[in-house]
Amino acid sequence: MNDTTLSVEHLGYLFTKLKATVAAQRVLVLLGPDEQGSWTPALTHGVTAEQAFGDEPIALPVLVKVTQQMRPFFTEKADDLAEFDSNALLLSGIQAVLCVPLLGGRGQVVGMLYADDSRPAAGFRYTDMLNVQNLAQGLRARPSRPIARPAPAAPIVASGPRIRLRSQEEVAFFVQLSTLIKAGIPLLQGLEALAKQAESERVRELSERILKGLLKGQSLSEVLQAHGEFAGVVVSLVRCAERSGQLALSLELLAQTLDKQRNRSLRLSSSLIYPGFLMLLALAMVALMPTFLLKSQLEFYQAQKMKLPGLSLAFLKLGQWLSHPLGGLTSVLLVGTLLFWLRRPEQRLRLAALRQRLFERLPWTRRLQRLYWECLVLSSLHMLLLAGVDVLEGVRMAVESSGSFLWREKQPQILADLRNGEGLAQSLAASRLTSKSTGPLLAASEEAGRVAGALGWISRILESDFDHGLDTAGKVLEPLIMLLLGVLVGLITLASLLPSIRYIQEL
Repeated sequence: MNDTTLSVEHLGYLFTKLKATVAAQRVLVLLGPDEQGSWTPALTHGVTAEQAFGDEPIALPVLVKVTQQMRPFFTEKADDLAEFDSNALLLSGIQAVLCVPLLGGRGQVVGMLYADDSRPAAGFRYTDMLNVQNLAQGLRARPSRPIARPAPAAPIVASGPRIRLRSQEEVAFFVQLSTLIKAGIPLLQGLEALAKQAESERVRELSERILKGLLKGQSLSEVLQAHGEFAGVVVSLVRCAERSGQLALSLELLAQTLDKQRNRSLRLSSSLIYPGFLMLLALAMVALMPTFLLKSQLEFYQAQKMKLPGLSLAFLKLGQWLSHPLGGLTSVLLVGTLLFWLRRPEQRLRLAALRQRLFERLPWTRRLQRLYWECLVLSSLHMLLLAGVDVLEGVRMAVESSGSFLWREKQPQILADLRNGEGLAQSLAASRLTSKSTGPLLAASEEAGRVAGALGWISRILESDFDHGLDTAGKVLEPLIMLLLGVLVGLITLASLLPSIRYIQEL
């Protein structure tokens, strides 16, 4: 039999998760095949190890096919087994089969996750296969003992005030922690080193707090969840990493993903700085020019009992209002009220939702916004599936952590489609939030059984499209704002010249 890298703890965890993931009469974890092509049942449910190859045989032709192709196989109905011309399979009465290979470090098949059902109208859904495949991929690396912790009687609450890390500090924390663990330093010693040597005071304080939680018997994921400032996708990834024994690699992947998301956000913010500055300049011109430049001139013409043009009169009223103490006080109160309103998190969320809906209505910002959120959701989903999170939970956490209100509105529909057996590509395409190229690429990856890996390079393609669209939008937006400034300057100039021209004509 091939040398498996799965420990007894790994097999037990696989078997427990497999039974909880699929609803089947018989569930088996098989080891093999050996040089003679034989399989050894390691753990079974609904059938004994002797019966699996004797009185109640499993679908050996399916095992052979999956071993040769190294791709998962599942049936939605009994007709899907017609391709296997086997009397033994026909006599066994099996109506539905789900079979996912366990691959070793060198890519060879070292085991099989198997489930079947002989009940009429039995069948497995695509999401069942995908969830079991992610389970198999999540436990592909070196063995470690999963720690079974009892559920706490009360929620774990972080002691002390919350530590709000900046985005770069969060990335630096996970990069440094993963580097220390990869170097062979235990987690406790690594956190102790960060608590003493980290450059950021907030990172040092966070490391000390996590270290105290670990010494109390909590897991890293429990401490991060109690901290309250980390997204659910971060906590879930760390929890899956603790179970699979790949904490260092998962933290490194998490740091890379967070760094990409941070760079994408910084790129978006930096591209809006110059247009935003020009817009503020335009508003300042509208507010200050009538007050300090046109007010005296227009009041002089008005004192001469000359009828002012409508544009000049409007600027005169604006200047008089802003220069009046009551008007100035009202303006300051309005600005202060707005800033105080924006300090509340729920109001900032409302403003963000309003901004997203506004951008969705504008044709030149709609595509750019959709590319941004799609890239963010798919990159988070890629990270979660690689860690072994099932598809439904991965989609839910990726959407909720994205901050997109449009995706959150479509989330129930996407999850319902997945529960009904639809593929991930079809479910996302039905939401109409993904680009046209995502559907075919994701569908092809589903056929090949490489969804988690495909999501990574699909998100990279979308990121490239987003960068190109952002550059194009910046090149288009800058002349438009300059045109707006020119129009405002022209209006102010016109408002000052029209009364002068009329006054000269009346002399």
